[in-house]
Amino acid sequence: MSLPVSSVVNVSITTTPVAPSRAGFGTLMFLTTDDTGPLDASIRTALYTDPTDVEATWGGSSEVTVAANTYFAQVPKPVTFKVGFWDTSGAETITEALTIVEAADGDFYFLALEKAIRDNADAQLVGPWTEARIRMFGTASNSADTINGSLATDIASVFKASSLRRSFVVYSSSVNQYPEISVMARAATVDFDA
Repeated sequence: MSLPVSSVVNVSITTTPVAPSRAGFGTLMFLTTDDTGPLDASIRTALYTDPTDVEATWGGSSEVTVAANTYFAQVPKPVTFKVGFWDTSGAETITEALTIVEAADGDFYFLALEKAIRDNADAQLVGPWTEARIRMFGTASNSADTINGSLATDIASVFKASSLRRSFVVYSSSVNQYPEISVMARAATVDFDA
């Protein structure tokens, strides 16, 4: 007489798929042309984990500080904020600057620009650069053309026409705010695996 296997052995297998993690996923790189801080043509990036350190380094009215305060104000609070420097004193293009920043510190996923770079041809080049590297680029537009559906020359329309999937534009009537950074900070703190 033989015993059924089920009365001796009971096996249960449970699998939980795990999404692959992305290096630097929760990290924002903020590109600035501000040369009054610690960055220059030889030192291209800086890392911060607290907004008070950013303010101590860059000053309270700096665009870097405004952006960092926006980023770290998100609840739950993101962990890492990085600053990259674009040396505009020479003939360096924005995509050359981004490539240099990436070579110096490529551990970031989100990318944002200081407000002086918004709504111009340079900002329009950042979307394709980002897409080629599987990163996420967000920018705000302060141009009223962005909300005029009959125009096709604003940055949002250019991105849409280019079918960019990892770049987005947020319209804001306030030049002094960084709503795109708020969006990316929220995305940086969401557990997409849960």
